[in-house]
Amino acid sequence: MRRVISLLLLLTLALLSFASCAEESTGESSGSEYLYDPYYNRFKPDVPTGSKIAVSGKTFYYSELQVRDKDEIKLVEDETSLEIMYTGVYVSFISEDTVKIVDHSRFFNVPETKGVREGNVLTVENTNKTGDYTYDIRIEIHEDEIYVIHNAHHYNDPCTYTTVTFTLDE
Repeated sequence: MRRVISLLLLLTLALLSFASCAEESTGESSGSEYLYDPYYNRFKPDVPTGSKIAVSGKTFYYSELQVRDKDEIKLVEDETSLEIMYTGVYVSFISEDTVKIVDHSRFFNVPETKGVREGNVLTVENTNKTGDYTYDIRIEIHEDEIYVIHNAHHYNDPCTYTTVTFTLDE
């Protein structure tokens, strides 16, 4: 009888172990698979609530960036490479919901694009130069700076995002 109970217990543990591994391998987030949420995280300020901050006609210039993977780890080598490329990049707001990102090196050019504005967040869609990847760019609007969040540089790496800070040119 002990042998049967031991065998059943061992079989039950094996099934439970298999079920938990299968659940992890589906690629679906169970709330803990991806620690990093690029839009709501502790590495940048929250989006201002309340009335919309006016941005029409304003220009914001690159100031800094960070790249983090799904486990919140900073990808320092990626940051160093991208910092060089982002120097001189600026964001111009044509209207409250239309933006263009100007990069004279053509590395991260985004033509004048109308997006969806919800409060102090503007979301625009862009396609890379080769036309094989379309991604969202989230622009979080603050008084004197904006945060541009996207995965254009790491679209093959799940939940690896670049957060670029641009400061208002006054």
